[in-house]
Amino acid sequence: MKQVDSPNQGENSNTFIPAVRKYPVPLFLALSILLLIAFIGGGLLLGKYLYSPKPPIVFEQLNPPTTPSPTITLDETTGWKSYQNASYHLELKYPQNYSLSENSETIIISSPLSKCSPKLTFNVEEYGEMHELQIFLKKRNGSLDKILEEEGSKKYGWEKTVFSGGRGYYFTAGAEMITPLERYLVESRPNEVLDIQIYIFGSDDLGRCIPKLDSVNAMKVEKQILSTFQFIEPQFNPSRAEEILKTFYSLLNEKKYEEALPYYGGDFSVLVGWNPVINPGDKISLLRNGCEENGLHCLRVKTVKKSLAISETESKFVVQLADADGSVFKIGPCCGATEKEMPPRSDFECIVRKVGNKYLVMDLPPYSP
Repeated sequence: MKQVDSPNQGENSNTFIPAVRKYPVPLFLALSILLLIAFIGGGLLLGKYLYSPKPPIVFEQLNPPTTPSPTITLDETTGWKSYQNASYHLELKYPQNYSLSENSETIIISSPLSKCSPKLTFNVEEYGEMHELQIFLKKRNGSLDKILEEEGSKKYGWEKTVFSGGRGYYFTAGAEMITPLERYLVESRPNEVLDIQIYIFGSDDLGRCIPKLDSVNAMKVEKQILSTFQFIEPQFNPSRAEEILKTFYSLLNEKKYEEALPYYGGDFSVLVGWNPVINPGDKISLLRNGCEENGLHCLRVKTVKKSLAISETESKFVVQLADADGSVFKIGPCCGATEKEMPPRSDFECIVRKVGNKYLVMDLPPYSP
Protein backbone atom coordinates (compact mmCIF):
# COMPACT_ATOMS: atom_id res chain seq x y z
CA MET A 1 0.00 0.00 0.00
CA LYS A 2 1.32 3.33 -1.00
CA GLN A 3 1.37 6.04 1.65
CA VAL A 4 0.22 9.46 0.62
CA ASP A 5 1.92 12.37 2.22
CA SER A 6 -0.19 14.95 3.91
CA PRO A 7 0.44 18.48 2.73
CA ASN A 8 0.48 19.59 6.38
CA GLN A 9 3.22 17.34 7.38
CA GLY A 10 6.21 19.17 8.47
CA GLU A 11 9.63 18.02 8.83
CA ASN A 12 8.58 15.64 11.43
CA SER A 13 6.89 13.12 9.37
CA ASN A 14 5.71 11.23 12.40
CA THR A 15 3.12 14.04 13.31
CA PHE A 16 -0.33 13.51 11.70
CA ILE A 17 -2.63 16.63 11.31
CA PRO A 18 -6.10 15.73 10.03
CA ALA A 19 -7.71 17.89 7.32
CA VAL A 20 -10.47 20.40 8.48
CA ARG A 21 -14.03 19.61 7.06
CA LYS A 22 -16.74 22.49 6.53
CA TYR A 23 -20.26 21.60 7.70
CA PRO A 24 -23.49 23.52 6.47
CA VAL A 25 -25.34 26.07 8.77
CA PRO A 26 -28.10 24.34 10.81
CA LEU A 27 -31.68 24.70 9.40
CA PHE A 28 -33.24 26.13 12.57
CA LEU A 29 -30.71 28.92 12.61
CA ALA A 30 -31.63 29.96 9.07
CA LEU A 31 -35.33 29.99 9.90
CA SER A 32 -34.69 32.10 12.98
CA ILE A 33 -32.85 34.68 10.90
CA LEU A 34 -35.68 34.87 8.37
CA LEU A 35 -38.28 35.32 11.11
CA LEU A 36 -36.22 38.08 12.68
CA ILE A 37 -35.98 39.90 9.38
CA ALA A 38 -39.75 39.56 8.82
CA PHE A 39 -40.47 40.82 12.33
CA ILE A 40 -38.28 43.86 11.91
CA GLY A 41 -39.79 44.65 8.48
CA GLY A 42 -43.36 44.27 9.73
CA GLY A 43 -42.67 46.53 12.67
CA LEU A 44 -41.33 49.22 10.37
CA LEU A 45 -44.44 49.06 8.18
CA LEU A 46 -46.79 49.11 11.18
CA GLY A 47 -45.05 52.11 12.64
CA LYS A 48 -45.32 53.96 9.32
CA TYR A 49 -49.07 53.24 9.17
CA LEU A 50 -49.74 54.23 12.77
CA TYR A 51 -47.81 57.46 12.75
CA SER A 52 -48.48 58.72 9.24
CA PRO A 53 -51.22 61.45 8.95
CA LYS A 54 -54.67 60.16 7.89
CA PRO A 55 -57.73 62.00 6.49
CA PRO A 56 -60.49 62.60 9.08
CA ILE A 57 -63.36 60.13 9.16
CA VAL A 58 -66.64 61.76 8.13
CA PHE A 59 -69.85 60.19 9.39
CA GLU A 60 -72.98 60.76 7.27
CA GLN A 61 -75.71 62.40 9.32
CA LEU A 62 -78.92 60.43 9.09
CA ASN A 63 -82.08 62.45 9.67
CA PRO A 64 -84.91 60.53 11.30
CA PRO A 65 -87.95 59.98 9.06
CA THR A 66 -90.40 62.80 9.37
CA THR A 67 -94.17 62.37 9.53
CA PRO A 68 -95.92 64.69 7.08
CA SER A 69 -98.00 67.35 8.74
CA PRO A 70 -101.74 66.76 8.45
CA THR A 71 -103.46 68.80 5.80
CA ILE A 72 -105.54 71.55 7.39
CA THR A 73 -108.60 72.50 5.40
CA LEU A 74 -109.55 76.09 6.03
CA ASP A 75 -113.21 77.06 6.12
CA GLU A 76 -113.33 79.77 3.50
CA THR A 77 -116.81 80.76 4.65
CA THR A 78 -115.47 81.99 8.01
CA GLY A 79 -116.47 85.60 8.45
CA TRP A 80 -119.35 85.41 5.98
CA LYS A 81 -122.76 86.88 6.77
CA SER A 82 -125.36 84.50 8.24
CA TYR A 83 -129.03 84.38 7.33
CA GLN A 84 -132.04 82.47 8.66
CA ASN A 85 -135.59 82.23 7.41
CA ALA A 86 -138.11 80.45 9.64
CA SER A 87 -140.71 80.22 6.88
CA TYR A 88 -138.25 78.41 4.62
CA HIS A 89 -136.81 76.43 7.57
CA LEU A 90 -133.45 77.47 6.15
CA GLU A 91 -130.16 78.96 7.27
CA LEU A 92 -127.19 79.86 5.07
CA LYS A 93 -124.10 82.04 4.73
CA TYR A 94 -122.93 84.37 1.97
CA PRO A 95 -119.82 86.57 1.39
CA GLN A 96 -119.44 89.98 3.00
CA ASN A 97 -119.43 91.81 -0.34
CA TYR A 98 -122.63 90.09 -1.53
CA SER A 99 -126.15 91.35 -0.91
CA LEU A 100 -129.33 89.49 0.09
CA SER A 101 -132.87 90.69 -0.51
CA GLU A 102 -136.20 89.01 0.11
CA ASN A 103 -139.86 89.48 -0.53
CA SER A 104 -142.97 87.40 0.07
CA GLU A 105 -142.03 84.94 -2.68
CA THR A 106 -138.27 84.95 -3.29
CA ILE A 107 -134.89 85.26 -1.60
CA ILE A 108 -132.15 86.66 -3.85
CA ILE A 109 -128.40 86.44 -3.15
CA SER A 110 -126.37 88.71 -5.46
CA SER A 111 -122.68 89.26 -6.12
CA PRO A 112 -121.34 92.75 -6.96
CA LEU A 113 -122.36 93.98 -10.41
CA SER A 114 -120.71 92.36 -13.40
CA LYS A 115 -118.43 94.43 -15.62
CA CYS A 116 -120.33 93.34 -18.71
CA SER A 117 -122.84 95.61 -20.41
CA PRO A 118 -126.45 94.39 -20.48
CA LYS A 119 -127.32 97.22 -22.86
CA LEU A 120 -125.48 95.34 -25.60
CA THR A 121 -127.31 92.09 -24.94
CA PHE A 122 -130.63 92.26 -23.13
CA ASN A 123 -133.58 94.52 -22.61
CA VAL A 124 -132.35 96.46 -19.57
CA GLU A 125 -135.87 97.25 -18.43
CA GLU A 126 -136.65 93.54 -18.29
CA TYR A 127 -133.42 92.17 -16.87
CA GLY A 128 -132.00 95.16 -15.04
CA GLU A 129 -128.34 95.34 -14.14
CA MET A 130 -126.29 92.17 -14.42
CA HIS A 131 -124.52 90.48 -11.54
CA GLU A 132 -121.76 87.95 -12.04
CA LEU A 133 -123.65 85.52 -9.77
CA GLN A 134 -127.22 85.49 -8.53
CA ILE A 135 -129.03 82.74 -6.60
CA PHE A 136 -132.83 82.80 -6.42
CA LEU A 137 -134.64 80.77 -3.74
CA LYS A 138 -138.36 80.06 -3.77
CA LYS A 139 -140.48 77.86 -1.54
CA ARG A 140 -143.04 75.71 -3.35
CA ASN A 141 -145.79 73.59 -1.82
CA GLY A 142 -146.37 70.09 -3.12
CA SER A 143 -144.54 66.79 -3.38
CA LEU A 144 -141.12 66.74 -4.99
CA ASP A 145 -142.19 64.25 -7.64
CA LYS A 146 -145.23 66.30 -8.64
CA ILE A 147 -143.27 69.54 -8.94
CA LEU A 148 -140.55 67.76 -10.90
CA GLU A 149 -143.17 66.52 -13.34
CA GLU A 150 -144.56 70.05 -13.71
CA GLU A 151 -141.07 71.34 -14.53
CA GLY A 152 -140.56 68.85 -17.32
CA SER A 153 -138.42 66.08 -15.89
CA LYS A 154 -137.86 64.55 -19.33
CA LYS A 155 -137.20 67.82 -21.16
CA TYR A 156 -134.29 68.98 -19.03
CA GLY A 157 -132.81 65.66 -17.99
CA TRP A 158 -133.01 66.16 -14.22
CA GLU A 159 -130.60 64.03 -12.18
CA LYS A 160 -131.02 62.79 -8.62
CA THR A 161 -128.99 64.38 -5.86
CA VAL A 162 -128.88 64.72 -2.07
CA PHE A 163 -128.82 68.34 -0.96
CA SER A 164 -128.20 69.25 2.69
CA GLY A 165 -129.56 65.87 3.74
CA GLY A 166 -132.72 66.20 1.65
CA ARG A 167 -133.44 64.35 -1.56
CA GLY A 168 -133.62 66.41 -4.72
CA TYR A 169 -132.95 66.83 -8.43
CA TYR A 170 -130.80 69.20 -10.46
CA PHE A 171 -129.88 70.04 -14.02
CA THR A 172 -127.25 72.20 -15.75
CA ALA A 173 -128.38 74.17 -18.79
CA GLY A 174 -126.36 74.97 -21.88
CA ALA A 175 -124.47 78.24 -22.07
CA GLU A 176 -126.67 79.43 -24.93
CA MET A 177 -129.74 79.54 -22.67
CA ILE A 178 -130.93 82.56 -20.72
CA THR A 179 -132.72 80.22 -18.31
CA PRO A 180 -130.83 79.37 -15.09
CA LEU A 181 -127.49 77.75 -15.74
CA GLU A 182 -128.11 75.51 -12.74
CA ARG A 183 -131.28 74.59 -10.94
CA TYR A 184 -132.11 72.45 -7.92
CA LEU A 185 -135.43 71.16 -6.61
CA VAL A 186 -134.88 70.00 -3.02
CA GLU A 187 -137.36 68.48 -0.60
CA SER A 188 -136.90 70.63 2.49
CA ARG A 189 -139.91 69.05 4.21
CA PRO A 190 -142.60 66.61 3.09
CA ASN A 191 -144.79 68.41 0.56
CA GLU A 192 -142.47 71.40 0.62
CA VAL A 193 -139.77 72.01 -2.00
CA LEU A 194 -137.01 74.60 -2.20
CA ASP A 195 -136.55 75.78 -5.79
CA ILE A 196 -132.97 77.06 -6.31
CA GLN A 197 -132.13 78.89 -9.56
CA ILE A 198 -128.57 80.02 -10.29
CA TYR A 199 -127.50 82.60 -12.90
CA ILE A 200 -123.87 83.32 -13.80
CA PHE A 201 -122.95 86.08 -16.27
CA GLY A 202 -119.69 87.32 -17.71
CA SER A 203 -118.30 89.25 -20.66
CA ASP A 204 -117.60 87.99 -24.15
CA ASP A 205 -114.87 89.50 -26.35
CA LEU A 206 -117.08 92.53 -27.10
CA GLY A 207 -117.95 93.18 -23.47
CA ARG A 208 -121.49 91.85 -23.81
CA CYS A 209 -123.19 89.97 -20.96
CA ILE A 210 -123.51 86.28 -21.70
CA PRO A 211 -124.19 83.20 -19.57
CA LYS A 212 -120.87 81.79 -18.41
CA LEU A 213 -120.21 78.20 -17.45
CA ASP A 214 -116.47 78.77 -17.21
CA SER A 215 -116.43 81.56 -14.63
CA VAL A 216 -114.16 79.81 -12.14
CA ASN A 217 -114.53 82.36 -9.34
CA ALA A 218 -118.33 82.65 -9.57
CA MET A 219 -118.80 78.88 -9.68
CA LYS A 220 -116.48 78.40 -6.71
CA VAL A 221 -118.40 80.93 -4.61
CA GLU A 222 -121.70 79.39 -5.73
CA LYS A 223 -120.63 75.94 -4.46
CA GLN A 224 -119.43 77.45 -1.19
CA ILE A 225 -122.74 79.23 -0.62
CA LEU A 226 -124.76 76.11 -1.38
CA SER A 227 -122.57 74.08 1.00
CA THR A 228 -123.74 76.30 3.90
CA PHE A 229 -127.44 75.55 3.36
CA GLN A 230 -129.03 73.85 6.38
CA PHE A 231 -132.69 73.00 6.86
CA ILE A 232 -133.50 73.87 10.45
CA GLU A 233 -136.10 72.79 12.97
CA PRO A 234 -135.49 74.62 16.27
CA GLN A 235 -137.55 72.21 18.41
CA PHE A 236 -138.89 68.71 18.01
CA ASN A 237 -142.00 68.89 15.89
CA PRO A 238 -144.29 65.84 16.23
CA SER A 239 -146.17 66.74 13.03
CA ARG A 240 -142.91 66.89 11.13
CA ALA A 241 -141.85 63.54 12.60
CA GLU A 242 -145.16 61.99 11.53
CA GLU A 243 -144.71 63.32 7.97
CA ILE A 244 -141.23 61.76 7.80
CA LEU A 245 -142.59 58.42 9.01
CA LYS A 246 -145.32 58.39 6.35
CA THR A 247 -142.86 59.44 3.64
CA PHE A 248 -140.42 56.66 4.56
CA TYR A 249 -143.09 53.94 4.43
CA SER A 250 -144.52 55.29 1.17
CA LEU A 251 -141.13 55.30 -0.56
CA LEU A 252 -140.47 51.73 0.56
CA ASN A 253 -143.89 50.69 -0.70
CA GLU A 254 -143.11 52.29 -4.08
CA LYS A 255 -139.75 50.46 -4.14
CA LYS A 256 -137.85 53.73 -4.17
CA TYR A 257 -135.21 52.41 -1.82
CA GLU A 258 -132.49 54.90 -2.74
CA GLU A 259 -134.84 57.78 -1.94
CA ALA A 260 -136.05 56.13 1.26
CA LEU A 261 -132.55 55.55 2.63
CA PRO A 262 -131.90 59.15 3.86
CA TYR A 263 -134.99 58.90 6.07
CA TYR A 264 -133.77 55.81 7.95
CA GLY A 265 -131.41 56.13 10.90
CA GLY A 266 -131.83 52.75 12.55
CA ASP A 267 -129.72 49.60 12.72
CA PHE A 268 -128.90 47.45 9.69
CA SER A 269 -127.48 44.46 11.59
CA VAL A 270 -130.68 42.38 11.20
CA LEU A 271 -130.70 42.97 7.44
CA VAL A 272 -126.99 42.16 7.23
CA GLY A 273 -127.62 38.87 9.07
CA TRP A 274 -130.47 37.97 6.75
CA ASN A 275 -128.42 38.76 3.64
CA PRO A 276 -124.83 37.52 4.12
CA VAL A 277 -124.07 37.68 0.39
CA ILE A 278 -124.76 41.43 0.22
CA ASN A 279 -122.01 43.90 1.05
CA PRO A 280 -122.92 45.39 4.46
CA GLY A 281 -122.22 48.83 3.04
CA ASP A 282 -124.79 48.40 0.27
CA LYS A 283 -127.69 49.69 2.33
CA ILE A 284 -129.98 50.22 -0.64
CA SER A 285 -129.78 46.53 -1.56
CA LEU A 286 -130.29 45.57 2.08
CA LEU A 287 -133.52 47.59 2.21
CA ARG A 288 -134.64 46.12 -1.10
CA ASN A 289 -134.08 42.55 0.07
CA GLY A 290 -135.70 43.28 3.41
CA CYS A 291 -138.91 44.37 1.70
CA GLU A 292 -138.91 41.95 -1.22
CA GLU A 293 -137.21 38.81 0.11
CA ASN A 294 -136.88 38.75 3.89
CA GLY A 295 -140.43 39.30 5.12
CA LEU A 296 -140.65 43.00 6.00
CA HIS A 297 -144.09 44.42 5.30
CA CYS A 298 -143.25 47.65 3.48
CA LEU A 299 -146.75 49.12 3.25
CA ARG A 300 -148.16 52.63 3.39
CA VAL A 301 -149.24 54.14 6.69
CA LYS A 302 -153.04 54.07 6.81
CA THR A 303 -153.60 55.59 10.23
CA VAL A 304 -151.49 57.10 12.99
CA LYS A 305 -153.43 56.02 16.08
CA LYS A 306 -151.32 57.89 18.62
CA SER A 307 -147.92 59.42 19.32
CA LEU A 308 -146.00 59.68 22.56
CA ALA A 309 -143.00 61.91 23.27
CA ILE A 310 -140.37 59.72 24.91
CA SER A 311 -137.61 62.37 25.04
CA GLU A 312 -136.90 65.90 23.82
CA THR A 313 -135.77 64.47 20.48
CA GLU A 314 -137.92 61.33 20.06
CA SER A 315 -141.52 60.29 19.60
CA LYS A 316 -143.06 56.83 19.49
CA PHE A 317 -145.88 56.36 17.00
CA VAL A 318 -148.50 53.62 16.92
CA VAL A 319 -149.60 53.10 13.32
CA GLN A 320 -151.79 50.90 11.20
CA LEU A 321 -150.69 49.96 7.70
CA ALA A 322 -152.75 49.70 4.53
CA ASP A 323 -152.97 46.31 2.85
CA ALA A 324 -152.96 46.03 -0.95
CA ASP A 325 -156.76 46.38 -1.06
CA GLY A 326 -156.73 49.38 1.29
CA SER A 327 -157.90 47.47 4.35
CA VAL A 328 -156.06 47.44 7.66
CA PHE A 329 -153.07 45.11 7.47
CA LYS A 330 -152.85 42.37 10.10
CA ILE A 331 -150.17 39.87 11.03
CA GLY A 332 -151.79 36.61 12.05
CA PRO A 333 -150.43 33.70 14.08
CA CYS A 334 -147.48 31.84 12.63
CA CYS A 335 -145.38 28.79 13.11
CA GLY A 336 -148.31 26.52 14.01
CA ALA A 337 -149.75 28.76 16.73
CA THR A 338 -153.48 29.42 17.02
CA GLU A 339 -155.10 32.85 17.13
CA LYS A 340 -155.69 32.31 20.81
CA GLU A 341 -152.03 31.57 21.38
CA MET A 342 -150.85 34.36 19.08
CA PRO A 343 -153.60 36.96 18.49
CA PRO A 344 -153.42 38.88 15.19
CA ARG A 345 -151.77 42.29 15.34
CA SER A 346 -152.68 45.42 13.41
CA ASP A 347 -150.99 48.07 15.58
CA PHE A 348 -147.26 48.61 15.14
CA GLU A 349 -144.85 50.89 16.99
CA CYS A 350 -142.15 53.01 15.40
CA ILE A 351 -139.79 55.63 16.81
CA VAL A 352 -138.81 58.81 14.98
CA ARG A 353 -135.76 60.72 16.26
CA LYS A 354 -134.53 64.23 15.54
CA VAL A 355 -130.80 64.17 14.77
CA GLY A 356 -129.45 67.66 14.20
CA ASN A 357 -131.89 69.23 11.80
CA LYS A 358 -133.14 65.94 10.37
CA TYR A 359 -135.86 63.53 11.45
CA LEU A 360 -135.00 59.85 11.08
CA VAL A 361 -137.12 56.71 11.33
CA MET A 362 -135.38 54.36 13.73
CA ASP A 363 -137.35 51.11 13.20
CA LEU A 364 -137.79 48.84 10.21
CA PRO A 365 -141.31 47.89 9.04
CA PRO A 366 -142.99 44.94 10.82
CA TYR A 367 -141.74 41.45 10.04
CA SER A 368 -143.36 38.08 9.76
CA PRO A 369 -141.75 34.80 8.58
